Amino acid sequence: MQVSTMCSRTLMLLVVVAIASVGGFRVTTAAHDSPEITATITATDFAYDIPDTVEAGYVTFTLVNDGAEDHHAQILRLNEGTDLEGLLQAFDERGEAAISEHGSFVGGPGLTSPGHESSSIVRLDAGSYVAICFVPSPDGSLHLEKGMVREFTVTGEVDGHEPEADVTAALTDFGFEAPSEVPAGEQTWEVVNGGPQPHEIQFVRLDEGVTFDQFLEGLSAQAVPASPGAGHGDAHGGAEVSTPLAAVDPPFTSVGGVQALDVGATGWFVADLAPGTYAIVCYIPDVVSGTPHYALGMVQELTVTG
Repeated sequence: MQVSTMCSRTLMLLVVVAIASVGGFRVTTAAHDSPEITATITATDFAYDIPDTVEAGYVTFTLVNDGAEDHHAQILRLNEGTDLEGLLQAFDERGEAAISEHGSFVGGPGLTSPGHESSSIVRLDAGSYVAICFVPSPDGSLHLEKGMVREFTVTGEVDGHEPEADVTAALTDFGFEAPSEVPAGEQTWEVVNGGPQPHEIQFVRLDEGVTFDQFLEGLSAQAVPASPGAGHGDAHGGAEVSTPLAAVDPPFTSVGGVQALDVGATGWFVADLAPGTYAIVCYIPDVVSGTPHYALGMVQELTVTG
């Protein structure tokens, strides 16, 4: 994982009535069953309230941000024989790069502004997990360093099928294969990381009157390469989780997304998008150069109509 001074303020209940082709990608409005397993994560400055035990399956995590800073909930499945104490000890001794050596990144609710909530579906198999917040505070300290990490256990066996998606997005080096326009309303985005590096997708809604070009200018001002090699660790190709925009009051709202996924992993963003101009962004730094992925092309304008 890569530390950076950049922080983020950074982003069907109908029978099938329409199938539209937008930007070459299939966007549908369809009826589908919601996952039966839900869990609420309440984020404060700087702690999580999360159930101690969660049932295995396709779990809809809803992150409620009751804090004064942006938060996310990166879900890490711990390797066999690893516990939270061992993870934190490794972090204290060797920094964030040690975290990926102790588990696998499986997604989770993305960056969410104070006073907002967002939902993401994660496939959880039985085992030990932690939720971690890697967002830096204005003082430069990661929320993890302030105690924002929580262990939980997943029990049972996965029963059920993958959620049905209304929109698909593929993450690659370095871009999004995703529509440039979608209708407003409730929708589920299936997010697949094709690699070869770990990636995420964050959604930000631009304030009225703010253009995508202005958003890009703000990103460019923050795109300072982090130190290569301090990232996700050799086991996962070197990159790590979010290193977002500076902790200032930006002209946008972070509305969630899917946290870092290891190569080949899939996550789902459960959204209720209001009309407007959005950006989708990956803040993870490149394994070789340390340059944020958005500076290498992983940022895209998204128009929500309606």
